[in-house]
Amino acid sequence: MPERVDTPQEVVDFRRERDRRRRERFLRESAELADALEIGSALSHRQAVERAIEYRTLMQAIAVTRRRANGLRDQLIAYIETHGGEAIEAEGMPRLRLVEARSAWFDLVTMKKERPDLFAQLLDLGWMSVLIGKVREAVKRGQIEGISKYEHHGRGAKRLVFDDDREDDE
Repeated sequence: MPERVDTPQEVVDFRRERDRRRRERFLRESAELADALEIGSALSHRQAVERAIEYRTLMQAIAVTRRRANGLRDQLIAYIETHGGEAIEAEGMPRLRLVEARSAWFDLVTMKKERPDLFAQLLDLGWMSVLIGKVREAVKRGQIEGISKYEHHGRGAKRLVFDDDREDDE
């Protein structure tokens, strides 16, 4: 027997509770920031200047490093593509391979025209951002049906992945 669908009031209650937790987290983080500011206010002017110089230097180094990494990424993608998609392997380094990011989306315009009841159900549940994971869970639980017709899949940008990365790349 399929699980029941949350009522609009339950969705509203869930959102209120989520917002309350977010406010509490914000206040907690604000208190932590206030503590850091208090520590910062104890700095002498000379210490503050030294930290500002160090901060600027680090931010510039990050920008340079990011530009360099982007250039290397482009070169490595080109290399792998021109060598039949073969991964780069070297001793002491995890295998580096090229993967294409996957994407999926729903044709909401067509869905609204052909299945206004399904469209309205998603809207009423507050799911119009259409989080694909939530939709798939609802389909498995039997809460909604017929949505797969409006789902599309594609391939996105290419990216480099080391085999020891913990990302879900496929």
